[in-house]
Amino acid sequence: ARVTKLHASAQEVFDKSQAAQKRREPGPLRVMGISCTMMSQASPRISTSEWGLEKALQTAKEKYSAETKLFKLRDMSIRTCEGFYSKSKFACTFPCSITEMDEKDEMAAIYLNMIAWADIILIATPIRWGNASSLLYKMVERLNSVQNQIATQRKYLIKNKVAGFIITGGQDNVQKVAGELM
Repeated sequence: ARVTKLHASAQEVFDKSQAAQKRREPGPLRVMGISCTMMSQASPRISTSEWGLEKALQTAKEKYSAETKLFKLRDMSIRTCEGFYSKSKFACTFPCSITEMDEKDEMAAIYLNMIAWADIILIATPIRWGNASSLLYKMVERLNSVQNQIATQRKYLIKNKVAGFIITGGQDNVQKVAGELM
């Protein structure tokens, strides 16, 4: 799997997502992997969640001839959600205003690939203090603008996808973490 960094404007993301809603071009399965670990090459040991994700993407590519993309949230510049939804449900819509205001915000790559490219989305997270990675929650909070399209405009931007989760940790709570991700 290759690490993908894609800079796109919010309008490009919106336009491509609208086109993708109309039809999926024929071709191989497209598998998007999202690693939510903070561990990097400088860490004293490997991340088991990221290792599992890389193996899953490799298997998808080799066994099923799938196209794969790997996103490592720790290496991406993703701003924190600013909670516009708390002010008004119409203040938090897609495309996300943070992405529109900050061209360096790389959440656009997640939006674009999750909505318009991927058939399968694999999310890998370690368990820390009985919870999923804080990077996962940061990404999910920013996905509120996508989910809010349902409430404000009755549009489902993420549909006809398969999701899978890789959760690793040396402690209990895997069921709790899995339940939160569903």
